[in-house]
Amino acid sequence: MKKVLCFKQGSFSFVNESIARTLPAALPGYDFRWLDIIDDIARRRPATYFAGLIEATLRYPQPIFRYRFSPQAFLPRTVTFLRMFEHWVATSEEFSGAAFSFQTQSVFRAIRAGIPHFGYTDHTHLANARYGSGRKLQPMTPQWLAMERSLYMDSRVTFTTGEFAARSVIEDYNIPSSRVECVHSGINIAFPEVLPAKVNPHPRIVFVGVEWERKGGPEMIEAFRKLTGEFPQSELHIVGCDPGLSMDRVVIHGRIPREQVGEHLTRADIFLMPSRSEPSAVAVVEAAAYALPVVTTSVGANAERVLEGESGFLVPPRNPEAIAGALRKLLSDAALRQRFGERGRALVKEHFLWETVADKIARRIRAELSE
Repeated sequence: MKKVLCFKQGSFSFVNESIARTLPAALPGYDFRWLDIIDDIARRRPATYFAGLIEATLRYPQPIFRYRFSPQAFLPRTVTFLRMFEHWVATSEEFSGAAFSFQTQSVFRAIRAGIPHFGYTDHTHLANARYGSGRKLQPMTPQWLAMERSLYMDSRVTFTTGEFAARSVIEDYNIPSSRVECVHSGINIAFPEVLPAKVNPHPRIVFVGVEWERKGGPEMIEAFRKLTGEFPQSELHIVGCDPGLSMDRVVIHGRIPREQVGEHLTRADIFLMPSRSEPSAVAVVEAAAYALPVVTTSVGANAERVLEGESGFLVPPRNPEAIAGALRKLLSDAALRQRFGERGRALVKEHFLWETVADKIARRIRAELSE
């Protein structure tokens, strides 16, 4: 079998697990070898690894200390890591005999000269500027910025999880559109073939997200407060984080195992996630798979996954009044909720299953390698 060398960092919000499962099935005849750039490469060089962690902590103190991100998450952004990994890619025997290489995310560059390379990413650094004044660019080193640009330039094809990221690669990095392809992303929970009937005596809204502020948690709470008089029996369930709130009819579940997310979606009537920025909007698609009407913002990839006025409502970011207005329409109309839910579920089956994504990637790779 032909060898394929694949690179990843961590789970990539469970994307890596799904790609590793579906891409080999879509590309039979290839032996996929996955390497984690941290666990399989950086950690095996302890001095470099710990020096990189120190550098990451010094360069990115706010997300590490304020938002409690692990320094390891920022390791690929350090000059220490860049130098080590560039040398490893240039000299490692792992590339020997590889038909092509593949990587997920665009925070590192795993390209060996002479070997066709393909990438799959949900975002770019410069795409952050597309969210407007509410989103600041992180201070990246010149070395890292040059690395990212060369990654897109030297990849045979850059696949993206959405048109939002694809436009950024093309317009912000001047990459020909013929070398960029949006293939979308799939859901990371099992698609429910049969949905039980709703049994809630009163409408239940569910939010699923880990990053409370980035996912629009504060404005969501403000919007919910505006509706308490009109819909005194409605409930808001928060899954994935604990913002430390104490409020009537707001139920906080905190972090839960991934396999339990479906239970909360099954019991809900409306999905709400008013993100301030959103690269992939996987949670939105997962909610639609459970036939939930969606209220989210018009940023990032959301507009590709929610059909305005057909499967949900898209509202401006950081706008509690608009969020409340969209919720009001859904809370007061069960037939509208059902119609939106059915349309969103059909959209998921058509575009947002991992088997569909893998087939698109596989077709393009086969075409590129046959040239």
